Amino acid sequence: MRTFLRAAEFLVHDMGGGAIHTTPSAQLLRTLSARSRRLILAHTSHRHLDVTADVADRVEIAVSGHIVGTGDIVQDDEQRQRFETLTICPIFARLKASARSKLAQQCTVLTFSAGSVIAREGEASDGCAYVIHRGIVEIVVGSEAVRLLGRGHSLGERGALIGEPRTSTLVAHSDVQLLQITPELFAFVADQLGLRAAFARAEWLWLHSTLGQLPWATLLDLALDFTPHPIATGDVLCQRGEIGTHGFLLISGRLHFSGETSGESEQSGHCFGMRSALRGEPYRLTVRALTEGMVWSIDAAALQRFYLMYPDLILHWQTIDR
Repeated sequence: MRTFLRAAEFLVHDMGGGAIHTTPSAQLLRTLSARSRRLILAHTSHRHLDVTADVADRVEIAVSGHIVGTGDIVQDDEQRQRFETLTICPIFARLKASARSKLAQQCTVLTFSAGSVIAREGEASDGCAYVIHRGIVEIVVGSEAVRLLGRGHSLGERGALIGEPRTSTLVAHSDVQLLQITPELFAFVADQLGLRAAFARAEWLWLHSTLGQLPWATLLDLALDFTPHPIATGDVLCQRGEIGTHGFLLISGRLHFSGETSGESEQSGHCFGMRSALRGEPYRLTVRALTEGMVWSIDAAALQRFYLMYPDLILHWQTIDR
């Protein structure tokens, strides 16, 4: 989070105003104000804040007002709700705001009552992708319920991309509304975001890594930020002591690592440099290629985005630089 906040032009922080919220300390105010040119505290009370002289010129209390943004005007409330649903869906949030606004106008809302089956495992795909707009959808594989998904989660991308039959049964856990994105609309999204190129990487993550238990849509989102790199014998992938800028995932080949610990790895799915890049810290190991192979890299900004969206993601990495 400290890296995420670094050099922000403005930092707006919702401190909370209820009795259950903690009062911000002078140290917290100094820390936050040091990371931006101006700190604005919203939803709080003057009476509980001690803004000291050393930060007073950079801290403001928001007692009224509203947020103003730029972009296409959303004409009606229902369209605005659809736009917001697409915006909180990680994959569709990658679209430009104008494209999301247009998609919100063109998609269809489908309604399902609690307990109804939305789609069955093994059925042919209809070529559409879906985003949960309201309610909770239960995912069942075989006879086992594996997860519950809520607003903003997308469904059906595999079928929409490759026409594969349904891999799970979808049941409305409550009254549910889905945004239906037709094959024509989804083809546009896929072209804009490069989803077809990312598909193979998502499949690899699903089948060959410890991330396979995550929803496939999450893996597709992650795959979009990975860049494949062929490696040659002798290539140094990261140097101990250098500030981490990228994390790496080993796909094929054999690596030697040295530092506080030393050894070799040829295990597909092994990661290194992830924590260093995420935290902006020096690499803990020097990693060198012993054979030709392939690694995927992901930059620090993408890792920070994923950590904010999926705080437990780091626990799923199988790392060699703990």
